[in-house]
Amino acid sequence: MYLSFICRPSKKLKNGTSPLEVSISVGQERMVIRLNKYLKAEDFNVKKQRVRRNEELNQFIEAVKAKFAQIETEMIKRNMPMTVRSVVDIFQNGFAETNVSLLTLFDKHNEEAKIRTDQGLISPVTYQKYLVTRRMLATFLQTKIKRRDVLLSEVTPVMIEQLYVYFNSSMAKNTAIQKMKVVKKILKIAIEEGYIRAMPFKLKMTKDQLQYTPLSVEELRIIRQQEFDVPRMGQIRDVFIFACYSGLAFTDLKNLTRNDLMVDEDGKEWIIKARQKTRIISHIPLLPVAKEIWEKYNYQLPVLSNQKYNSYLKELADTCGINKNLHSHLARHTFATILLNSGVDMVTVSKVLGHANSRITENTYAQMMPETIMKRVSEVAELLV
Repeated sequence: MYLSFICRPSKKLKNGTSPLEVSISVGQERMVIRLNKYLKAEDFNVKKQRVRRNEELNQFIEAVKAKFAQIETEMIKRNMPMTVRSVVDIFQNGFAETNVSLLTLFDKHNEEAKIRTDQGLISPVTYQKYLVTRRMLATFLQTKIKRRDVLLSEVTPVMIEQLYVYFNSSMAKNTAIQKMKVVKKILKIAIEEGYIRAMPFKLKMTKDQLQYTPLSVEELRIIRQQEFDVPRMGQIRDVFIFACYSGLAFTDLKNLTRNDLMVDEDGKEWIIKARQKTRIISHIPLLPVAKEIWEKYNYQLPVLSNQKYNSYLKELADTCGINKNLHSHLARHTFATILLNSGVDMVTVSKVLGHANSRITENTYAQMMPETIMKRVSEVAELLV
């Protein structure tokens, strides 16, 4: 570690004095901090690192040198990785009582999340999100930072920005933001527990507003009637159509069993299932098309991994001549949009989808197909004639 004291004329105040600063260098890193002492710049001897005719300030400079030397010695004793930011943080705030690493705290968080998952307090999907984020964070540290782990005090805004760039390079922007929010949560815990004093997460993130173009009833008919020579493609088509007529998300399709089938007093069949994501109960009428598909596979849909499923859906779109990006979530969006365009009210659609409230449904799915807009406007026009 190397120190150099500075008093720059360019920072002169109205009273003719300039602030005394110290430049701290650790390796290739450098940081300058102000020491809350002021003097005339011409009185400071840069070469000798002394102030002319001011023994009090000279004693202060020696005290600062001694404090940094003590910090360096103590960090070596504690086997703490030394960065300019960690040195400055200790100079300004002192040593934290416990030196905890980023991944250690993440593991502790995930252990507690596993307990809450087993108790039904958080969904398995959320827990898996924590595990995936932790795994990707570890890979980032090894490949980009060249470290197996870092102390929480070493996490800097620059490192956070590098992590965001790393996430963005391997996934969609909105998914990357979700992962970054998990990392931010861990850092908030670090502040609450007293492991760090300042939040290094300064990044501003804005999700892209995704626009889904739902399938029309005619496009669904084309997909349903398409014949396939390869059985695998027929199974993919069946699962997708089932989702379009039930509105179930991918994880809910994968975990759907006959136990989720309920028959009411009138003999009507329902799929009543808690969503994996939110644990909110969905009440879905079992439509004839969906029932036919479900029975075909003896109430156990042939669901693949989400990645393979979405990959095959692109092939399905090409085969059927559908000029839209088919993916697992589009089926849910299509189901909701068809219900809304058929006159089903927002509250009912919200219940079917398993949303916490109808505002989520309105903000996410409330799109009208062109033919529905024309129909509604024409009805109004007739009244005004």
